[in-house]
Amino acid sequence: MGKRFVKQLGQFIVTLFGITFLTFCLTYLAPGDPVTMLLETADTIVSQELIDETRAQLGLDKPFVVQYANWVVNAAQGDLGMSYSAKKPVVDRMLEALPGTLMLAGTALVFTLLYALPAGIISALNRNKWVDYVLRFLSFVGVSMPTFWLGLVLIYIFGLKLGLVPIASSRVTASGVILPAITLAVVVGSKYMRQVRLVILEEMQKDYVIGARARGVSEIKILFGHILPNAVLPLITILG
Repeated sequence: MGKRFVKQLGQFIVTLFGITFLTFCLTYLAPGDPVTMLLETADTIVSQELIDETRAQLGLDKPFVVQYANWVVNAAQGDLGMSYSAKKPVVDRMLEALPGTLMLAGTALVFTLLYALPAGIISALNRNKWVDYVLRFLSFVGVSMPTFWLGLVLIYIFGLKLGLVPIASSRVTASGVILPAITLAVVVGSKYMRQVRLVILEEMQKDYVIGARARGVSEIKILFGHILPNAVLPLITILG
């Protein structure tokens, strides 16, 4: 267990550094001078002397490797720099968006479970029957739909035509989170429904289920007393 944790932690650290390094490279190679663009948005007279001074203040006059190393050290200390468009620290901007993000993620998770768990279980219990085919087809459609297209359709129907939810809002509200959460739940839930079906089918073929059926145990008791309790752990792992 300890070795596995250390291995996964090492993989996470390597992946994190790889992603940040690649992102830093793309930002570094992007066209345009960030210092010049920053000064132009500040409504100041841009001169070469001011550009050089600002570049030195921001540490952009140093080599690429030094810039990345400085960013990593600062990020490890919780300093992600300034958002010059909002004129606030990046961390403050992230904290401002955190409540809305958590509300959206939590609501989408609830909708995903409400859709995927019953659909996956019903599909598995009716394997190769018309109910199974219909649910699998719907999951295929859900996985195939682009989220941006589905989101626009929902906004058009429930926002513009029916007026049930706000199209845009400056505040995070429950009514404003519903449509984005449903959009995420349809796509993610369709994938998860397939996994639920496979896990339930795998449990249904195990010896303890066959033995319970041979003893005359009802299908309801087998499902809720044997299959689902044993399927919880792999389903939680897949969901994570």
